[in-house]
Amino acid sequence: MGSRKFSRISLQMEAFISCHSRAFKVELDNLSLNGMFIRSGEQLSVADDVQITLYLKGPESRLDVSICIQGRVVRSAEGQVAIQFLNMDLDSYTQLRNIMSYNAVDSDRVIAEFINALIPSDDWLRTAI
Repeated sequence: MGSRKFSRISLQMEAFISCHSRAFKVELDNLSLNGMFIRSGEQLSVADDVQITLYLKGPESRLDVSICIQGRVVRSAEGQVAIQFLNMDLDSYTQLRNIMSYNAVDSDRVIAEFINALIPSDDWLRTAI
């Protein structure tokens, strides 16, 4: 697992998926800046596009803060689903980065991953010229 580009954290958080005109609650297993791994009784297939909503919780109840993400199923087997994040607004990305930094073993690495994700690679630059 040393080849991962993004740190992962285990986290208990309310997560909902919308796909094919259905919406359902899922169990979040782990989270990164690039995707998440969930457990669900609902059938999701590889290449399904999904809308993800993560709700932050306070000590007593759900906070009025959510993270909305567009994603795609990249792996699905026996109720275990890996989703890659495709798009989210800046506020959601900032909230996600904060969650990752706060809960990660190495918060400096998470910040570096965040910065590297924002800076285009040399490959991107070569194709843009």
